[in-house]
Amino acid sequence: MNAVGTLCLNLRNSRLARGWSQELTAELAGIPYRYLQDIEAQRRPGIRLATIERLGKALGVEPWELLKPDRFPTPQNKRGRSARA
Repeated sequence: MNAVGTLCLNLRNSRLARGWSQELTAELAGIPYRYLQDIEAQRRPGIRLATIERLGKALGVEPWELLKPDRFPTPQNKRGRSARA
């Protein structure tokens, strides 16, 4: 898997492990929801480092962790919550 694919999978798994929706994650990272949706679907091959940093900060992880293969295992719950818990 390439770096973009790894990033997309780790981003999704990290978000779902927290039980967060794409909408909530995007809001916390300060990016548009549709942009996050496109990143996770691998429709954004040219993701800026600043965006990775914002997503890492929102998720409480270092940006490099989002690029490390198999860093975040696939969670059991595959749907995120919209409301903050």
